[in-house]
Amino acid sequence: MPMMFESIDLEDVFEDEKFSMGWVAHSVENGRVIKGYAGDYTHTKYGSVELYSHIAKNGEQNELDGCNLQVSGAFVWKVYLGPLHLKRDTSCVVASVKGYKTGGFTIMNIINPEVLPSFMENDELEVQVVANAISVNYYENEDALAGTIDPIKESKNEEFIGLKCVPAMGSVLPNGFLCGHMVTEEQDMQEEYEYHIDDELVLITGIVKNVYIKKVIIEEEEFSKFLVTTIDTQFGDLEIVHSRSMISDQDIPFIKEGAVIQAVAVLSGDPAINEYEDGIIKTHKNDLSALRYALMEGNAERLNPILDEAAVFESVNIETPINGKNSIIERINYVNDNTSIKYYSYLATLHDEYEGERCIVLAENDEDNYTAIVRIEVDESGNITHIRLTNDSSMIFTIDSEPVFERDWEDDFI
Repeated sequence: MPMMFESIDLEDVFEDEKFSMGWVAHSVENGRVIKGYAGDYTHTKYGSVELYSHIAKNGEQNELDGCNLQVSGAFVWKVYLGPLHLKRDTSCVVASVKGYKTGGFTIMNIINPEVLPSFMENDELEVQVVANAISVNYYENEDALAGTIDPIKESKNEEFIGLKCVPAMGSVLPNGFLCGHMVTEEQDMQEEYEYHIDDELVLITGIVKNVYIKKVIIEEEEFSKFLVTTIDTQFGDLEIVHSRSMISDQDIPFIKEGAVIQAVAVLSGDPAINEYEDGIIKTHKNDLSALRYALMEGNAERLNPILDEAAVFESVNIETPINGKNSIIERINYVNDNTSIKYYSYLATLHDEYEGERCIVLAENDEDNYTAIVRIEVDESGNITHIRLTNDSSMIFTIDSEPVFERDWEDDFI
């Protein structure tokens, strides 16, 4: 959240810790509750800015676990989660996302993540997106932008020398991540990199469609005004948020339709919209996804809101069923923490006797070494009442296919 204060012209206000904590307390006390798998969120709107606070359970106590600000907006992106999860907690998930049809990837800060059942690669998301700028420039046109970029002086590919590397209009480049995780000849490509806050930074370049002013209003008092510029990107329309103090006087004539904007920013995506506006949705589909995520990643406490108190877990690997929500959670965490087996999991559809039923298929040590099928039963409230893990080889299934993109962005780099 600190990166956002400057973009909405509240940086000075939030240097007053007493005020900022008072604002958060007001939101928690008066906000609308949004149900999450691991604790709930509160939501309060202040003019064009929305404050979300995550409330986590610690024993019998509720604790403030993090806050996020989001500028209200109309633009929703449909994306797939990518394989890179740079940061993951109950307040936000910083991850790569892929365009729904166009492919390509960028880095997004996903707030209110606990309304979602899972964070597996290729999970489909709809998020309300804005870009919170930390620096921004406007240019009269594309040639003016190109004029600020120096030609390439050194390159292993001689044909590149003398050319300019100008970002395409509508690009959202994950420059922060790419710069921080560049692999050199001296590095092992399998090396694990630690998350750094600069990983969240993206370079956005586009043609201005419109510009308007939004405000932060607290108890009918105007606290700040800021600019919102709309552009078209490879992922969809995007609003870039920045304060007047971020732009130089020489840029002001170009804050208009048809000009070019370039910003270094943090993409903020909010999935607590549309059907998830009030939080988690208990359905067979979502419950299955949440269970799959717990089986693969642990932290099975997330299943608390969707497991029936008297739920039963039957497994071919154990002699007697496990009865009760708490015992099931404990068992899943134990297996996840202590197994040395490399597991793979897939969502799939069963056939024949169980025609059309959705399930989880597990594989061990090899992606195609299918060893188990997990089925669930849910009650009318959407709570899981029964989990069955079987290795019945007679069961026929079809694994979900991976997304197909209209454009293969990798071809651009071959």
